[in-house]
Amino acid sequence: MDKMNHAVIVGAGMAGLASAAALSPYFKKVTVLDKDQRDRNDDVFPAGVRKAVPQGAHIHILLRAGLDRLESILPGISSALESRGAVRVSFGSDQQIYEYGGWMPNRDLGIHFLSQSRPLLENVVFDYVSKIDNVQISHRSPVERLNFATDPKGGAPSVTLRDGSKIASDIVIDAAGNGAPFLSEVSKVLSGEVPVEKSSIDLFYATLHFKKKAEWQGCQENILVNPEPGVSHIGGSLISIEGESWCVSLHGTNGIKPPKTIEEWMDMAKNLADQRIWQRICGADTLGSLKVFKKAHSVFRRFDQVSGIPIGYFPVGDTITSFNPIYGQGMTVALGHVLALRDAFAKKSSDLGFVFKDYLENAIDSSRPAWERAASFDKNNKLISAQEGRMETLRKLTRARHSKAESDSGFHLQLAKQVHMLL
Repeated sequence: MDKMNHAVIVGAGMAGLASAAALSPYFKKVTVLDKDQRDRNDDVFPAGVRKAVPQGAHIHILLRAGLDRLESILPGISSALESRGAVRVSFGSDQQIYEYGGWMPNRDLGIHFLSQSRPLLENVVFDYVSKIDNVQISHRSPVERLNFATDPKGGAPSVTLRDGSKIASDIVIDAAGNGAPFLSEVSKVLSGEVPVEKSSIDLFYATLHFKKKAEWQGCQENILVNPEPGVSHIGGSLISIEGESWCVSLHGTNGIKPPKTIEEWMDMAKNLADQRIWQRICGADTLGSLKVFKKAHSVFRRFDQVSGIPIGYFPVGDTITSFNPIYGQGMTVALGHVLALRDAFAKKSSDLGFVFKDYLENAIDSSRPAWERAASFDKNNKLISAQEGRMETLRKLTRARHSKAESDSGFHLQLAKQVHMLL
Protein backbone atom coordinates (compact mmCIF):
# COMPACT_ATOMS: atom_id res chain seq x y z
CA MET A 1 0.00 0.00 0.00
CA ASP A 2 1.24 3.48 -0.87
CA LYS A 3 1.32 6.12 1.81
CA MET A 4 -2.06 7.56 2.71
CA ASN A 5 -2.46 11.31 2.29
CA HIS A 6 -3.32 12.90 5.61
CA ALA A 7 -3.67 11.95 9.27
CA VAL A 8 -5.13 14.57 11.63
CA ILE A 9 -4.44 14.24 15.35
CA VAL A 10 -6.62 16.13 17.82
CA GLY A 11 -4.59 16.84 20.94
CA ALA A 12 -0.89 17.51 21.47
CA GLY A 13 -0.27 15.76 24.76
CA MET A 14 1.85 12.65 25.07
CA ALA A 15 -0.59 10.40 23.21
CA GLY A 16 -1.06 12.89 20.38
CA LEU A 17 2.62 13.71 19.88
CA ALA A 18 3.69 10.07 20.06
CA SER A 19 0.93 9.12 17.59
CA ALA A 20 2.28 11.69 15.13
CA ALA A 21 5.72 10.09 15.26
CA ALA A 22 4.30 6.58 14.98
CA LEU A 23 2.14 7.40 11.94
CA SER A 24 4.62 9.59 10.06
CA PRO A 25 6.08 6.69 7.99
CA TYR A 26 2.62 5.77 6.68
CA PHE A 27 1.19 9.17 5.69
CA LYS A 28 2.35 11.91 3.38
CA LYS A 29 1.30 14.48 5.97
CA VAL A 30 0.46 14.36 9.68
CA THR A 31 -1.18 17.38 11.33
CA VAL A 32 -1.36 17.76 15.11
CA LEU A 33 -3.98 20.23 16.32
CA ASP A 34 -3.02 21.78 19.66
CA LYS A 35 -5.67 23.96 21.31
CA ASP A 36 -3.06 25.31 23.71
CA GLN A 37 0.21 27.17 23.38
CA ARG A 38 3.74 26.27 24.42
CA ASP A 39 5.13 29.64 25.42
CA ARG A 40 3.44 30.00 28.81
CA ASN A 41 5.89 30.64 31.63
CA ASP A 42 4.83 30.09 35.20
CA ASP A 43 6.53 30.37 38.56
CA VAL A 44 8.28 26.97 38.45
CA PHE A 45 8.61 25.64 34.90
CA PRO A 46 10.42 27.69 32.24
CA ALA A 47 8.38 25.96 29.52
CA GLY A 48 5.13 26.51 31.39
CA VAL A 49 2.29 24.13 32.20
CA ARG A 50 -0.26 23.93 29.41
CA LYS A 51 -3.88 24.67 30.27
CA ALA A 52 -4.85 21.50 28.40
CA VAL A 53 -2.97 19.46 31.03
CA PRO A 54 -4.71 20.45 34.29
CA GLN A 55 -2.57 18.00 36.29
CA GLY A 56 0.64 19.05 34.52
CA ALA A 57 2.23 20.65 37.60
CA HIS A 58 1.81 17.48 39.64
CA ILE A 59 3.87 14.32 39.89
CA HIS A 60 4.02 12.35 36.64
CA ILE A 61 5.70 8.98 36.66
CA LEU A 62 6.72 7.53 33.31
CA LEU A 63 7.02 3.90 34.35
CA ARG A 64 9.94 1.91 32.96
CA ALA A 65 7.62 0.11 30.54
CA GLY A 66 6.47 3.53 29.35
CA LEU A 67 10.04 4.74 28.87
CA ASP A 68 10.81 1.62 26.83
CA ARG A 69 7.71 2.21 24.68
CA LEU A 70 8.60 5.86 24.16
CA GLU A 71 12.15 4.91 23.20
CA SER A 72 10.73 2.49 20.61
CA ILE A 73 8.64 5.29 19.10
CA LEU A 74 11.33 8.00 19.38
CA PRO A 75 14.77 6.34 19.40
CA GLY A 76 17.25 8.32 21.48
CA ILE A 77 14.62 10.08 23.58
CA SER A 78 16.06 8.70 26.85
CA SER A 79 19.43 10.33 26.21
CA ALA A 80 17.71 13.57 25.20
CA LEU A 81 15.71 13.62 28.44
CA GLU A 82 18.82 13.09 30.54
CA SER A 83 20.69 15.80 28.66
CA ARG A 84 17.84 18.21 29.54
CA GLY A 85 17.90 17.36 33.24
CA ALA A 86 15.89 14.16 33.76
CA VAL A 87 17.37 12.06 36.54
CA ARG A 88 17.85 8.30 36.93
CA VAL A 89 15.97 6.62 39.74
CA SER A 90 16.83 3.01 40.55
CA PHE A 91 14.29 0.36 41.42
CA GLY A 92 14.52 -0.96 44.93
CA SER A 93 16.97 1.56 46.33
CA ASP A 94 16.08 5.04 45.08
CA GLN A 95 12.40 4.13 44.75
CA GLN A 96 11.19 3.62 48.32
CA ILE A 97 7.67 2.39 49.05
CA TYR A 98 5.93 2.51 52.43
CA GLU A 99 2.73 0.53 52.84
CA TYR A 100 0.68 -0.62 55.82
CA GLY A 101 3.28 -0.04 58.47
CA GLY A 102 6.52 -0.95 56.70
CA TRP A 103 9.03 -0.12 53.99
CA MET A 104 9.93 -2.32 51.05
CA PRO A 105 13.54 -3.51 51.42
CA ASN A 106 16.37 -1.35 50.09
CA ARG A 107 18.24 -3.10 47.29
CA ASP A 108 19.57 -2.03 43.89
CA LEU A 109 17.74 -4.25 41.43
CA GLY A 110 19.79 -3.15 38.42
CA ILE A 111 16.94 -1.36 36.61
CA HIS A 112 16.15 2.34 36.50
CA PHE A 113 13.55 4.75 35.18
CA LEU A 114 13.82 8.46 34.36
CA SER A 115 12.21 11.14 36.46
CA GLN A 116 11.31 14.62 35.26
CA SER A 117 8.45 17.09 35.38
CA ARG A 118 5.58 16.68 32.93
CA PRO A 119 6.47 19.98 31.18
CA LEU A 120 10.06 18.80 30.58
CA LEU A 121 8.94 15.40 29.30
CA GLU A 122 6.34 16.90 27.01
CA ASN A 123 8.67 19.55 25.64
CA VAL A 124 11.47 17.10 24.84
CA VAL A 125 8.95 14.90 23.03
CA PHE A 126 7.56 17.98 21.27
CA ASP A 127 11.04 18.98 20.08
CA TYR A 128 11.62 15.48 18.71
CA VAL A 129 8.30 15.25 16.90
CA SER A 130 8.43 18.78 15.48
CA LYS A 131 11.61 17.85 13.60
CA ILE A 132 9.89 15.08 11.63
CA ASP A 133 9.63 16.40 8.07
CA ASN A 134 6.02 15.46 7.32
CA VAL A 135 4.61 16.39 10.76
CA GLN A 136 3.02 19.81 11.25
CA ILE A 137 1.99 20.94 14.74
CA SER A 138 -0.59 23.71 14.67
CA HIS A 139 -0.89 25.71 17.89
CA ARG A 140 -3.95 27.60 19.10
CA SER A 141 -6.11 25.45 16.85
CA PRO A 142 -9.05 24.32 18.99
CA VAL A 143 -11.32 21.78 17.31
CA GLU A 144 -15.04 22.50 17.33
CA ARG A 145 -16.22 19.11 16.04
CA LEU A 146 -15.37 15.97 14.13
CA ASN A 147 -17.35 15.28 11.00
CA PHE A 148 -18.38 11.77 9.98
CA ALA A 149 -20.66 10.50 7.24
CA THR A 150 -24.00 9.28 8.60
CA ASP A 151 -23.27 6.02 6.82
CA PRO A 152 -20.15 4.60 8.52
CA LYS A 153 -18.84 3.60 5.09
CA GLY A 154 -19.76 6.88 3.47
CA GLY A 155 -16.44 8.68 3.39
CA ALA A 156 -13.39 9.97 5.19
CA PRO A 157 -13.73 12.06 8.36
CA SER A 158 -12.88 15.75 8.60
CA VAL A 159 -12.29 18.24 11.39
CA THR A 160 -13.90 21.65 11.87
CA LEU A 161 -11.92 24.20 13.87
CA ARG A 162 -13.49 26.75 16.15
CA ASP A 163 -12.85 29.47 13.58
CA GLY A 164 -15.05 27.56 11.10
CA SER A 165 -12.29 26.26 8.85
CA LYS A 166 -12.41 22.59 7.87
CA ILE A 167 -9.51 20.16 7.50
CA ALA A 168 -9.95 17.06 5.35
CA SER A 169 -8.21 13.84 6.34
CA ASP A 170 -7.98 10.13 5.76
CA ILE A 171 -8.10 9.38 9.48
CA VAL A 172 -8.64 11.30 12.71
CA ILE A 173 -6.75 10.32 15.87
CA ASP A 174 -8.78 11.39 18.91
CA ALA A 175 -6.19 12.22 21.58
CA ALA A 176 -8.36 14.93 23.11
CA GLY A 177 -8.14 13.41 26.57
CA ASN A 178 -10.23 12.25 29.49
CA GLY A 179 -13.18 14.52 28.78
CA ALA A 180 -13.69 12.84 25.37
CA PRO A 181 -15.40 15.97 24.00
CA PHE A 182 -16.09 14.40 20.61
CA LEU A 183 -17.68 11.17 21.79
CA SER A 184 -21.20 12.47 21.20
CA GLU A 185 -20.40 12.97 17.50
CA VAL A 186 -19.01 9.46 17.27
CA SER A 187 -22.10 8.08 18.97
CA LYS A 188 -24.38 9.54 16.28
CA VAL A 189 -23.16 6.92 13.80
CA LEU A 190 -22.90 4.02 16.24
CA SER A 191 -25.31 1.19 16.92
CA GLY A 192 -25.47 2.54 20.49
CA GLU A 193 -23.60 4.53 23.11
CA VAL A 194 -20.03 3.51 23.92
CA PRO A 195 -20.26 1.53 27.20
CA VAL A 196 -18.27 3.13 30.01
CA GLU A 197 -16.80 1.42 33.05
CA LYS A 198 -16.16 3.78 35.95
CA SER A 199 -14.23 3.44 39.17
CA SER A 200 -15.08 6.04 41.79
CA ILE A 201 -11.93 7.49 43.35
CA ASP A 202 -12.91 10.97 44.62
CA LEU A 203 -9.23 11.92 44.56
CA PHE A 204 -7.34 15.13 45.09
CA TYR A 205 -3.70 15.89 44.42
CA ALA A 206 -2.10 18.84 46.21
CA THR A 207 1.43 19.61 45.06
CA LEU A 208 4.33 21.81 46.08
CA HIS A 209 7.79 22.01 44.55
CA PHE A 210 10.90 22.44 46.67
CA LYS A 211 14.52 23.32 46.08
CA LYS A 212 16.55 20.48 47.53
CA LYS A 213 18.47 21.28 50.65
CA ALA A 214 22.25 21.15 50.19
CA GLU A 215 22.63 17.79 51.92
CA TRP A 216 20.16 16.16 49.50
CA GLN A 217 21.48 17.58 46.23
CA GLY A 218 22.68 14.82 43.92
CA CYS A 219 20.48 12.28 45.71
CA GLN A 220 17.77 11.07 43.32
CA GLU A 221 14.77 9.54 45.03
CA ASN A 222 11.15 8.57 44.62
CA ILE A 223 9.48 8.10 48.00
CA LEU A 224 5.93 6.81 48.19
CA VAL A 225 4.03 6.82 51.50
CA ASN A 226 0.66 5.14 51.09
CA PRO A 227 -2.37 6.14 53.16
CA GLU A 228 -2.94 3.98 56.22
CA PRO A 229 -6.45 4.18 57.67
CA GLY A 230 -6.27 4.61 61.41
CA VAL A 231 -2.96 6.45 61.08
CA SER A 232 -3.35 8.85 58.14
CA HIS A 233 -5.88 8.98 55.30
CA ILE A 234 -3.40 11.07 53.30
CA GLY A 235 -0.73 9.60 51.04
CA GLY A 236 2.39 11.34 49.79
CA SER A 237 4.86 11.09 46.92
CA LEU A 238 8.23 12.81 46.62
CA ILE A 239 10.27 12.58 43.45
CA SER A 240 13.49 14.19 42.28
CA ILE A 241 13.14 16.13 39.05
CA GLU A 242 15.32 18.44 37.00
CA GLY A 243 17.08 21.42 38.55
CA GLU A 244 17.93 19.76 41.89
CA SER A 245 14.33 20.07 42.97
CA TRP A 246 11.58 17.88 44.38
CA CYS A 247 8.01 17.56 43.24
CA VAL A 248 5.94 16.53 46.26
CA SER A 249 2.27 15.59 45.99
CA LEU A 250 -0.14 14.75 48.78
CA HIS A 251 -3.24 12.83 47.85
CA GLY A 252 -6.46 11.94 49.59
CA THR A 253 -9.61 10.02 48.69
CA ASN A 254 -13.04 9.15 50.06
CA GLY A 255 -14.13 12.65 50.97
CA ILE A 256 -10.87 13.96 52.43
CA LYS A 257 -10.65 17.69 51.67
CA PRO A 258 -7.53 19.13 50.01
CA PRO A 259 -5.47 21.78 51.77
CA LYS A 260 -6.23 25.38 50.87
CA THR A 261 -2.96 26.95 51.97
CA ILE A 262 0.72 26.03 52.09
CA GLU A 263 0.46 25.96 55.88
CA GLU A 264 -2.35 23.39 55.72
CA TRP A 265 -0.37 21.39 53.16
CA MET A 266 2.69 21.36 55.42
CA ASP A 267 0.61 20.16 58.34
CA MET A 268 -0.73 17.28 56.23
CA ALA A 269 2.79 16.36 55.06
CA LYS A 270 4.06 16.33 58.63
CA ASN A 271 1.31 13.88 59.58
CA LEU A 272 1.80 11.26 56.87
CA ALA A 273 1.98 7.66 58.08
CA ASP A 274 5.80 7.90 57.97
CA GLN A 275 8.16 10.87 58.37
CA ARG A 276 10.61 10.15 55.54
CA ILE A 277 9.13 12.73 53.14
CA TRP A 278 8.81 15.30 55.93
CA GLN A 279 12.47 14.83 56.86
CA ARG A 280 13.47 15.89 53.35
CA ILE A 281 11.24 18.91 52.91
CA CYS A 282 11.20 20.37 56.44
CA GLY A 283 13.04 23.67 56.15
CA ALA A 284 13.44 23.45 52.35
CA ASP A 285 12.52 26.45 50.19
CA THR A 286 9.25 26.14 48.29
CA LEU A 287 9.16 26.90 44.56
CA GLY A 288 5.97 28.49 43.30
CA SER A 289 2.47 28.15 44.62
CA LEU A 290 0.30 25.30 45.85
CA LYS A 291 -1.43 23.39 43.02
CA VAL A 292 -4.56 21.30 43.52
CA PHE A 293 -6.08 18.81 41.07
CA LYS A 294 -9.27 16.80 41.60
CA LYS A 295 -10.51 13.67 39.87
CA ALA A 296 -13.85 12.06 40.67
CA HIS A 297 -13.51 8.75 38.85
CA SER A 298 -11.44 6.67 36.48
CA VAL A 299 -12.92 5.72 33.12
CA PHE A 300 -12.60 2.83 30.66
CA ARG A 301 -14.55 3.49 27.46
CA ARG A 302 -15.27 0.15 25.84
CA PHE A 303 -15.04 0.95 22.14
CA ASP A 304 -14.60 -2.80 21.65
CA GLN A 305 -18.19 -3.43 22.74
CA VAL A 306 -19.95 -1.45 20.00
CA SER A 307 -20.17 -1.81 16.26
CA GLY A 308 -20.31 0.88 13.61
CA ILE A 309 -17.33 3.00 14.74
CA PRO A 310 -16.90 5.59 11.94
CA ILE A 311 -14.30 4.60 9.37
CA GLY A 312 -11.13 6.55 9.97
CA TYR A 313 -11.76 7.33 13.66
CA PHE A 314 -9.07 6.12 16.10
CA PRO A 315 -9.34 6.93 19.85
CA VAL A 316 -6.07 6.82 21.82
CA GLY A 317 -4.82 7.50 25.34
CA ASP A 318 -7.21 8.96 27.91
CA THR A 319 -10.02 8.92 25.35
CA ILE A 320 -10.05 5.15 25.98
CA THR A 321 -8.77 4.83 29.56
CA SER A 322 -8.21 7.47 32.20
CA PHE A 323 -6.69 6.07 35.39
CA ASN A 324 -6.33 6.95 39.03
CA PRO A 325 -3.06 8.91 38.78
CA ILE A 326 -1.77 7.44 42.06
CA TYR A 327 -0.70 4.33 40.17
CA GLY A 328 1.20 6.17 37.43
CA GLN A 329 -0.20 4.02 34.62
CA GLY A 330 -1.72 6.63 32.33
CA MET A 331 1.15 7.61 30.04
CA THR A 332 2.48 4.07 29.85
CA VAL A 333 -0.89 2.67 28.75
CA ALA A 334 -1.34 5.53 26.26
CA LEU A 335 2.03 4.70 24.71
CA GLY A 336 0.84 1.10 24.46
CA HIS A 337 -2.06 2.41 22.38
CA VAL A 338 0.40 4.28 20.15
CA LEU A 339 2.47 1.14 19.58
CA ALA A 340 -0.74 -0.71 18.66
CA LEU A 341 -1.53 2.11 16.21
CA ARG A 342 1.93 1.90 14.65
CA ASP A 343 1.77 -1.87 14.36
CA ALA A 344 -1.68 -1.83 12.76
CA PHE A 345 -0.60 0.62 10.04
CA ALA A 346 2.70 -1.19 9.54
CA LYS A 347 0.71 -4.08 8.03
CA LYS A 348 -0.08 -1.72 5.13
CA SER A 349 -3.62 -2.84 4.60
CA SER A 350 -5.76 -0.65 2.35
CA ASP A 351 -8.82 -1.64 4.41
CA LEU A 352 -9.17 0.90 7.21
CA GLY A 353 -11.82 -1.25 8.84
CA PHE A 354 -9.29 -4.06 9.17
CA VAL A 355 -6.64 -1.64 10.45
CA PHE A 356 -9.02 -0.27 13.08
CA LYS A 357 -10.08 -3.73 14.24
CA ASP A 358 -6.44 -4.78 14.60
CA TYR A 359 -5.58 -1.56 16.42
CA LEU A 360 -8.51 -1.60 18.81
CA GLU A 361 -7.99 -5.20 19.85
CA ASN A 362 -4.40 -4.49 20.85
CA ALA A 363 -5.18 -1.09 22.42
CA ILE A 364 -7.83 -2.67 24.63
CA ASP A 365 -5.37 -5.43 25.54
CA SER A 366 -2.96 -2.68 26.62
CA SER A 367 -5.61 -1.04 28.81
CA ARG A 368 -7.36 -4.03 30.35
CA PRO A 369 -4.77 -5.43 32.82
CA ALA A 370 -3.83 -1.96 34.07
CA TRP A 371 -7.49 -1.08 34.49
CA GLU A 372 -8.31 -4.28 36.36
CA ARG A 373 -5.36 -3.78 38.69
CA ALA A 374 -6.19 -0.13 39.42
CA ALA A 375 -9.94 -0.73 39.85
CA SER A 376 -9.19 -3.60 42.25
CA PHE A 377 -6.89 -1.37 44.33
CA ASP A 378 -9.48 1.42 44.38
CA LYS A 379 -12.21 -0.96 45.56
CA ASN A 380 -9.94 -2.45 48.22
CA ASN A 381 -8.97 1.00 49.51
CA LYS A 382 -12.64 1.86 49.99
CA LEU A 383 -13.25 -1.37 51.88
CA ILE A 384 -10.24 -0.72 54.10
CA SER A 385 -11.42 2.79 54.88
CA ALA A 386 -14.88 1.50 55.76
CA GLN A 387 -13.63 -1.44 57.81
CA GLU A 388 -10.57 -0.38 59.74
CA GLY A 389 -10.63 -3.69 61.60
CA ARG A 390 -9.06 -5.24 58.50
CA MET A 391 -5.91 -3.20 58.98
CA GLU A 392 -4.08 -5.67 61.19
CA THR A 393 -4.59 -8.46 58.65
CA LEU A 394 -3.26 -6.21 55.91
CA ARG A 395 -0.26 -5.26 58.02
CA LYS A 396 0.55 -8.94 58.57
CA LEU A 397 0.26 -9.73 54.86
CA THR A 398 2.41 -6.71 53.99
CA ARG A 399 5.08 -7.64 56.51
CA ALA A 400 5.18 -11.16 55.04
CA ARG A 401 5.59 -9.75 51.53
CA HIS A 402 8.34 -7.38 52.64
CA SER A 403 10.11 -10.20 54.47
CA LYS A 404 10.04 -12.40 51.38
CA ALA A 405 11.35 -9.51 49.24
CA GLU A 406 14.15 -8.99 51.77
CA SER A 407 15.27 -12.62 51.58
CA ASP A 408 14.53 -13.25 47.89
CA SER A 409 15.91 -10.69 45.41
CA GLY A 410 14.09 -12.41 42.55
CA PHE A 411 10.75 -11.91 44.28
CA HIS A 412 11.69 -8.29 45.03
CA LEU A 413 12.49 -7.73 41.35
CA GLN A 414 9.18 -9.30 40.35
CA LEU A 415 7.30 -6.85 42.59
CA ALA A 416 9.20 -3.92 41.08
CA LYS A 417 8.44 -5.13 37.55
CA GLN A 418 4.75 -5.36 38.40
CA VAL A 419 4.77 -1.75 39.61
CA HIS A 420 6.49 -0.62 36.39
CA MET A 421 4.27 -2.73 34.09
CA LEU A 422 7.17 -4.86 32.89
CA LEU A 423 5.23 -8.09 33.51
